[in-house]
Amino acid sequence: MDDDFSLLTHYDEEKTMRLFMEEGRAKGRAEGEAKGRADGQNMLIALINALKKNGRACEIDLALADEEYREDLYRQYNIVQ
Repeated sequence: MDDDFSLLTHYDEEKTMRLFMEEGRAKGRAEGEAKGRADGQNMLIALINALKKNGRACEIDLALADEEYREDLYRQYNIVQ
């Protein structure tokens, strides 16, 4: 009986802390990725709206296809995260 009790009450503190830290990192990483996706979508929406507003809707396809061009447009329109 004493062995059963020790199995129920004994735990490896280092292992437990490591598991909590790994879970925390995974949660933080997932939250960061979700925020990054949302920020990127919001930037792209702002860019498309700016291009339309300024009569440059014909550049939307190029902005979507060419990352360097899109980054230049973000700077030109001062669209930042």
